[in-house]
Amino acid sequence: MSATIFQGRITHFEEELAKHSHLATRYSLLRALAFLSGVAFFLFFLNQDHWIFGPFLLVAVVGFIFFVTRHQLHEGRKAFFTQLILINQEEMDRLALNLSGFGTGKAYGQKDHPYQADLDILGQHSLFQLLNRSALPDAEKLLVEWLSESADATTVAKRQESIRELSKEVDWFQRFRATARVAVNQKRKEAPHIQATHLNQWASKQLILRMSLWKAVAVTLVVVALGLGAGILLQWLPYQVIYISIVLNAGFLALVIKKLNHQITGIDKAHYMVSTYSHMISEIEKQTFTSEELCRLQAQLTSPNSASLAIKMLSNLTLRISARGNMFYMIADFLLILDAFLLLDILEWKRTNADHMNEWLDAVHHLECLISTAAFTHANPHYVFPEIGLTDQNLKASDMGHPLVSAAEMVTNDYEISGAGSVDIITGSNMSGKSTFQRTLGINMVLAGAGAPVFASTFSFTPCRLFTSMRTRDNLEEHTSSFYAELKRIAQLLEMTKKGDVVFFLLDEILKGTNSQDRHTGAVALVKKLTKTEAFGLISTHDLSLGQLEETEPKVRNYSFNSSIEGNRIIFDYQLSTGVCRSFNASQLMRNMGIID
Repeated sequence: MSATIFQGRITHFEEELAKHSHLATRYSLLRALAFLSGVAFFLFFLNQDHWIFGPFLLVAVVGFIFFVTRHQLHEGRKAFFTQLILINQEEMDRLALNLSGFGTGKAYGQKDHPYQADLDILGQHSLFQLLNRSALPDAEKLLVEWLSESADATTVAKRQESIRELSKEVDWFQRFRATARVAVNQKRKEAPHIQATHLNQWASKQLILRMSLWKAVAVTLVVVALGLGAGILLQWLPYQVIYISIVLNAGFLALVIKKLNHQITGIDKAHYMVSTYSHMISEIEKQTFTSEELCRLQAQLTSPNSASLAIKMLSNLTLRISARGNMFYMIADFLLILDAFLLLDILEWKRTNADHMNEWLDAVHHLECLISTAAFTHANPHYVFPEIGLTDQNLKASDMGHPLVSAAEMVTNDYEISGAGSVDIITGSNMSGKSTFQRTLGINMVLAGAGAPVFASTFSFTPCRLFTSMRTRDNLEEHTSSFYAELKRIAQLLEMTKKGDVVFFLLDEILKGTNSQDRHTGAVALVKKLTKTEAFGLISTHDLSLGQLEETEPKVRNYSFNSSIEGNRIIFDYQLSTGVCRSFNASQLMRNMGIID
């Protein structure tokens, strides 16, 4: 159903793109015709020396300006609708799990993170690729933070409310995304390295200056220059007197330029970055919101100062800064000391707005993250928003699936666990689904903790810390074996529990890197230790004897994944069952591979 909706939007936007492409071409031709006409009338005016060509020349100039403006308008609309088409094509790619063309977010990865690597949060075919729609790198980084640490219950509830509201405003948030992407594409061409941190650092640089005095001097020097210029034009004064003004202005500019260069460092290449934020903030301020968090973010942009007005002013300042390399600017600077007024305007802008810069940009980044999650919600209407539980250790899900597994391969399961120290032992034959089930639990907990909907028909949980140990490997650089790497992960888990944190853990094939006896002894000790903590979670193992703990430990339960053998075929149903595993397939797998006869 969602794919059909996105295809319909693509068709509509392609029609709009074709219309604006046609109009852009038409106005381009009219622009060229007006320019050639203007040149012809100008030459006639010079050669014929007749006033009759003057009005025609004026009409040609006005027409040229008009056609240039209209051409630029339709070129802008072309770029806008091109992005809307791409946005909807990308939504269809995500629905089909064709994620290879999206950013991986690996640059934001953290070494030894409690679960990033195990649950495919970042990298190829990752949750980040499925969820992220942000245009700004700072918003991408914030989204990774949301996916890397569960928010508290209050924050989760506020995000859910905001995402629900935004997910119904698909026209608005797609327009917002298209506007942002058009601006960001221009920024990438001109200054790809400039980010929000550069703007914040620039805004924080202050300069103590007696602005009233400097302004008085600047105005006086300009008045003198204009007065001398007028006297020369009226032939009241010899032209040499203009040198007096140039010398005075040059001396003042020498003082100004040193201070100005220090003030513009960090913003001198940022025009397109500032322009990007200007477009995005303007779209946010125009929209009407009802949810608490969205209203708060919008208010953050409008009170006490208007962010859109301030950022537009800053955009104009950055345009003036970029114009300083122009030869005509340099000439005018000596006569009208433009740099002095630029410095004064920058200092005035900082005095009024610098304290709010960080919260303005932060509001934009937060809204981009909410829009990413809202777009994900809109594309997956069968996902549900989790209910937030009242107890510290709680997880209950029905028809739960993995968002990164295709529909053709999808098998859903029900599951429930609650209570401090609860440990479920998962046994099962090879390839029966133990690891996938644990990752399904983990990735849905990540979504829930970020405030996003999850792949289930019902889902309730209590926000808590998440920890996994699934893909431990040896490290030649650090001279550690896979077994030692796993021990380090388990020690990391125990350290978290010692702090009294509520942790939901997922341990896959526990202590697989050592002999059977040591593995069993270590696993038993770990399970007993975990039952005495505030943590709760699952441990998968091939050690069936570990299932005997259910008889002596009231907080331990057994679950399993089973398979059946029909001839040479192994049949998996990937359904979670109670009790210890009842079927084994290792021998049959080795026969199928020709290892044993």
